[in-house]
Amino acid sequence: MQGHHRFTEVTQPLIRRQFCQLGASVLLGLVAACQAVERPPVPRRMSARSDRGGIELLNGTDLFASVRVGNSERMSVNRLRSLNGVDVLRGFPLQPRVGESVDHPEQTGVWFGHRTMNGSDLWFGDGGGVVREHTLKIDSETSASMVAQIDWTNSAGARVCQEQRRLKFELDGSLLLLDIDMSITAPPEGLVFGDVREGFLAARLADHFQARAGGTVIGPTRPGGAAPGTVPAGTPS
Repeated sequence: MQGHHRFTEVTQPLIRRQFCQLGASVLLGLVAACQAVERPPVPRRMSARSDRGGIELLNGTDLFASVRVGNSERMSVNRLRSLNGVDVLRGFPLQPRVGESVDHPEQTGVWFGHRTMNGSDLWFGDGGGVVREHTLKIDSETSASMVAQIDWTNSAGARVCQEQRRLKFELDGSLLLLDIDMSITAPPEGLVFGDVREGFLAARLADHFQARAGGTVIGPTRPGGAAPGTVPAGTPS
């Protein structure tokens, strides 16, 4: 890992391919906010450091997010920390921590996948989405954005589709905000998603957010102004 330094852009070009456009977009807003703890205030200044396997984002000297972009594994946000230092995502299997659960090794932080894409298993199987090019920009002292071009191939190495993924990280008061926008491009023969349970964008929360540890997830306000709903958090699928 290179030394800590500020930069505005990192690009790693790999093989380029041509695809036909299929309009599809997915947006995820993930807010990491945990109970406040006493700590001295520190100046906020977004910065990043990277190597061929991933990118780490920092708030001052504190790590708050990391993204895996290695050429042999699917892209995922595998580390998120609240601004008071609480890990939001489980570390296993990419960065295992002592004592945490080790079930469902396919669940790698915040990731995209699907059990049946043109008949191929890109959730549990050997195929998946591999980053061929990515660009990170530090937009301001409290905001950074990343764009990745991803090739999805099956276990035999055949092309299934292409994806463009945009991530935006933002420090907003006491919150860390993560927005993810995804656009899928189909091959000329088309792209069919099977009707299965395992699919699309998902997040595996750290064990301390599970229901048995007292964790809850508070949903959005219902139409008509009703109070938000509350459901158990972190229960493995």
